[in-house]
Amino acid sequence: MSKTQLLQLLRKIFFVLSHHNLDVQNIKGQGYDGAGNMRGEWNGLQDLFINDCPYAYYVHCLAHQLQLALIAAAREISNVHIFFRT
Repeated sequence: MSKTQLLQLLRKIFFVLSHHNLDVQNIKGQGYDGAGNMRGEWNGLQDLFINDCPYAYYVHCLAHQLQLALIAAAREISNVHIFFRT
């Protein structure tokens, strides 16, 4: 994603939060998948968020980490693959 696209995404997120009466200054955390354009330490959405919300610490999305672990297990263990296939 380009910097312009990330800024547009950030504005949309702020709009949705404010639309639901959530103050973006009260955000204490943010979590994304491992994509570089989202978590990029110096130029991702995480970095842009920190500029406006200094207490919005980033954590890698645990649900995405679990999904990655299950995919790896399903590749190696046929019973796991069969379980999730059905």
